[in-house]
Amino acid sequence: MVKGKQFTGYEGNDEEFKKEMESFSRAALQKVLEYRQFEDIPIPFAKKRLIEKLQKTSEDSCFWEPYHLAMLCFLKGDFEEGKNYFDIFMCILKESFYNGDFYIEWHEEFYNHCTETILPAITAKESAQDMVLKMIKRRRDYFNSKHSYKKMNKADFMYS
Repeated sequence: MVKGKQFTGYEGNDEEFKKEMESFSRAALQKVLEYRQFEDIPIPFAKKRLIEKLQKTSEDSCFWEPYHLAMLCFLKGDFEEGKNYFDIFMCILKESFYNGDFYIEWHEEFYNHCTETILPAITAKESAQDMVLKMIKRRRDYFNSKHSYKKMNKADFMYS
């Protein structure tokens, strides 16, 4: 977006159109330079965004935000911070089995999964990071096994 515009059309004025296109090109270059800071995984940027989202989310609407932050911290190697966010998530999850009189079965099932599977896996920085990497690999393998995702193979997608 340049000067509040996402698009500019050609209206017969070559010089004005050239100025607009140069302005869009400079803005694009700035974005490319910004994105190049994230050579592999943009963890600091993602963490900043997730923290901002958590801070903006009302307490009664907060659910996945601490979980996502915990997983990101574990992936980055910030074990203690990740453990704190995971503890917050576990408290939220445990308190969410019921919404009024309505029982939410999957919340309790996921809580049990967390206590039986995730908590034993996050005993140290390395084990927590390894757990997240294995979760990512399982998810990628799952999607790669789906017929509809096979067409999105990077080579096919980039060169088709």
